[in-house]
Amino acid sequence: MGRDRELTMLAEAVQDAAGRLLLLSGEARIGKSRLADHALDGAREQGQAVLRGQAHAPHSGLAYAPIVEAVRPHVAQLSDHTGLEHLGRMLAPALRPGGDPALERTRMFEAVAALATRLAAAVLFVDDLHWADHGTVELVHYTGRNTHGVLLLGAYRPSEAVAEPTEILLGHTPGPEFAATVTQRAKGVPLFVTALVHEGYHENAALPAIVRDVVLARLHQLDGAERRVLEVVAVAGESASGAVLRLVRGAPARWASENLP
Repeated sequence: MGRDRELTMLAEAVQDAAGRLLLLSGEARIGKSRLADHALDGAREQGQAVLRGQAHAPHSGLAYAPIVEAVRPHVAQLSDHTGLEHLGRMLAPALRPGGDPALERTRMFEAVAALATRLAAAVLFVDDLHWADHGTVELVHYTGRNTHGVLLLGAYRPSEAVAEPTEILLGHTPGPEFAATVTQRAKGVPLFVTALVHEGYHENAALPAIVRDVVLARLHQLDGAERRVLEVVAVAGESASGAVLRLVRGAPARWASENLP
């Protein structure tokens, strides 16, 4: 209930069948997995392949475990494994080939992307990404950028994703209030987590210089119309509906100050 907007976005993403990456973010038991299940059911109804894997806290040190869970059943059903030979490094770690590890890793990533493309239209869903090893996160990102007809869907808890690096940076477990504040402010961006922790962030603290500089650098890359849209969003917040932003786009620079409350 109350997820009409999210369900519509997921349904459109499944229907579009274009290579893209969507993330469902929220705390435990808020309904991320249930929301994803609706999207996966819709994909199956459309005849799309569904690859599903889940990360687990006890298995966080197992490389690519969620991806192995997702791809193994589909690899077993294929009669032609041409172009997928390098999946052996993932599915049978004891049989890892020799050579340059970085090159073999790249080939393995390419093999996963090739498998997903071969199954397209398809949805690859990884649940509880906050428990996944670093390689799995990189592989999900790589596959999302290098496939067509494949929707990459991930779900994670932002507080869990921030907790570990925060603890490492501080050298001790942070208090719940500090951890919640960093989570809310950083929005899961590792650079911002680092900056906020180093600044000893609190409610009235100044914005860390590196965060300000990164944001300003990105803003300076935008044209005038795009910056006006962001200025309206910053001021209007949730009132900045799609209809309002479409009007702002291309409007005179003074439009926002004269027409928004």
